[in-house]
Amino acid sequence: MKEQWLINPEILKLDSGKGFKEIMEYWDYASALSTEYSSTQNPDWWLTSEDPRAKTLRIYVANAANGIIEDYPEFWGVWTGVLLKLYRDDQEVLDYFPEG
Repeated sequence: MKEQWLINPEILKLDSGKGFKEIMEYWDYASALSTEYSSTQNPDWWLTSEDPRAKTLRIYVANAANGIIEDYPEFWGVWTGVLLKLYRDDQEVLDYFPEG
């Protein structure tokens, strides 16, 4: 999606595309911090680690997504159907996410 959606002007006209473009700013920031925090410089560390910093990054991105969904309701399907599935299956973080 990052390679195809962000360069496709037709997709970026859609609410789902606009929302995806916006969430990628938060996602990329979390990945950059992940590289810094991870002992192996893994940009995906924040998605799976049990470290409180990783959980905080997951909540940070989820909060951003909820705000984006308010602006671009069609983004909800991209968030719940694709991106949220990349998150670790930690119940306390997943319980935090409000229902769409």
